[in-house]
Amino acid sequence: MYLTPAAVSYLTQIILVLAIFGFFVYHTLSQQRLGKTAHARFLLGFFAATTVFILLLFFETALLPAWRLQVVYLENATVGLILLLLLQFAYHFPHLPPHRKWEARLALGLSALYTLAEAGFALYRFAALRQGLVFFRPEWADYALVLGFLWVPVVFVRQAVYASRQEQANPGPGAGGRDLFGLAHLWQPQGQNARAARAFVLVYLLPVGMSLANLLRSYRLISAGLYHASLSVVLLFTLFLFAIAYLNSLPERTTFMVKLVGAALVTVLVVLGLVSWNIMPTYVSNYSVASPQGQTLNFSPNNSGGYTVTVAPFQFESELGSNLGLADALAETDSVALDFTFPFYGQTYRQVYVMNDGVVGLGRPVDHRTIQYHYGVSPAIFPLYLDLIPQAGEGGVYARRDADRLIITWDRVPAFRAQQTTYTFQLILHRDGTFQVSYNDIPPFLTFRPDSDPEDDIWLVGAVPGMGNPAQPGLERLLPQQVDFAGLPLTTGPQGVVFDYYLAFRRQLHQLFVPLAGLILASSVAILLGFPLFFHANLVMPLNALLRGVRRLEAGEYAVNVTVRYADEIGFLTDAFNKLAAQLGDLIRNLETHVVERTTALRASEARMRQITGAMRQAVWLRDTQTLEVLYVNPAYEEIWGRTCASLYADPTSFAQAIHPEDKER
Repeated sequence: MYLTPAAVSYLTQIILVLAIFGFFVYHTLSQQRLGKTAHARFLLGFFAATTVFILLLFFETALLPAWRLQVVYLENATVGLILLLLLQFAYHFPHLPPHRKWEARLALGLSALYTLAEAGFALYRFAALRQGLVFFRPEWADYALVLGFLWVPVVFVRQAVYASRQEQANPGPGAGGRDLFGLAHLWQPQGQNARAARAFVLVYLLPVGMSLANLLRSYRLISAGLYHASLSVVLLFTLFLFAIAYLNSLPERTTFMVKLVGAALVTVLVVLGLVSWNIMPTYVSNYSVASPQGQTLNFSPNNSGGYTVTVAPFQFESELGSNLGLADALAETDSVALDFTFPFYGQTYRQVYVMNDGVVGLGRPVDHRTIQYHYGVSPAIFPLYLDLIPQAGEGGVYARRDADRLIITWDRVPAFRAQQTTYTFQLILHRDGTFQVSYNDIPPFLTFRPDSDPEDDIWLVGAVPGMGNPAQPGLERLLPQQVDFAGLPLTTGPQGVVFDYYLAFRRQLHQLFVPLAGLILASSVAILLGFPLFFHANLVMPLNALLRGVRRLEAGEYAVNVTVRYADEIGFLTDAFNKLAAQLGDLIRNLETHVVERTTALRASEARMRQITGAMRQAVWLRDTQTLEVLYVNPAYEEIWGRTCASLYADPTSFAQAIHPEDKER
């Protein structure tokens, strides 16, 4: 396993998705939501499948081609499972509308069929790989994946509109029949669930874009490095935004510490992930390998059943022969069979197949796909293997047959990924089994791009006997010998010999990224374990103490005094709360005193009023003119007098008639 920038980025995503998945498992089980809501079960399944998928992506970018194939075979079945669970989560969040049950079951059936088809094809590819055969997925299979991920935002849009309409008790202008498409509910969703569903729409537009990028990659319209770089960034933000949107939709309260630790973890992972991409260009620009420019390598059979490789005096035949008309990406013209008898690893072949990509097959053409699996199953010579496009250059692939030798020349052939760079090299086959490789026009220093396909740059030079060689029946499980042609001469055995430029580059790149990967793991552990302890002591405990003080104050305990732990913002807020609680307590206590005093005064006034009122009534009925005069002329009793008169008579006239005629003037 050899780390690359994309592998480091996927490592950050593995850490994040494991943290999110672990939290959701704990939260779901602690709140007992697993049996209450269907979408909670689909959510956990979705994150479990996503964890597996990102782990596969990590191994795809970290493993060498032969082992990477086995990981790639599992990816599409995992993506199908992710799509199945994501669609069902979309249909069931916040709950499944009754009129969409049949649609949800149809989506379940179609996505299950796609997943089973991908799983079945993966098993078929594994069986073929045991025979050394490599099969690629057909490009049309990616269209189903794109359509599936396109449907997910559509479902979330409809769920958002439905949840908003259910939340709105009295439909207004933006609801019901007057809003046929629910645009008003989508623009201003009503309720927490509707807002979360709309947020999911925006979040999952990112995976839709990546499914389109995967389709472009299958047609080789974008490079593998660009695909992995964009996919790693998109997945990181998609997971984080999805988790935030879902947590905000829950009725249960999410603690502030969880969001704070999550934000800190995402920030550190994003920064360290960007570091891997930022340091990579500088390192790659400084890393170069001396090319075999101006050299001739001689391969001669030895007594061990292999070849002895030496450096011969440089020679290059200027008479190239006829143009074979080879072209890239066209099955009928990417190889040409030439009649030539050539002994190779104990087996004599009557035909030589010249390929456009700098490889020659013995007895049969070389399938470029099988080269990824331990350099292929066919007997082959690799003068200089990389992805070439002969039709884009001024030269081409030429062949010239002499009496005892065959000369094959790749003349000024551009590289597919860097067509401004051309390569000229020559292979001479002799009938005695000896062959020479000469390099006439090769860049003096070879550069490489990480996370690209191996054949995008110079991959290998060498010769392999293939699998199942009848002359060497025990070679099925032997891998070619890895050598460095800088240390010539050397003697190799019957298993084959290759100098893998791509492997040498990956080893150097791995040494650069191992410390960074260790830093990412250590930082993540520190954040997940250390930050909760730090935040609990410095943030959560003071906030909880302040919260308990607020609750005591709400309960009527105005003498509350919260201890100020630290002289920070929380300490300032706590001190202000203590002062406010003290002032509120004094105000309430003074108010109670004033109320008691006022109540006592009112009770005394009422008693006096009842006493005077009784005296008035008695004086009126007894016609005690002396008492009436005192009461009537005294301004202090004016209000009481008026109330008494109103209580005795309905109007002043009847009261005046009740007074004795002699007392009217008074």
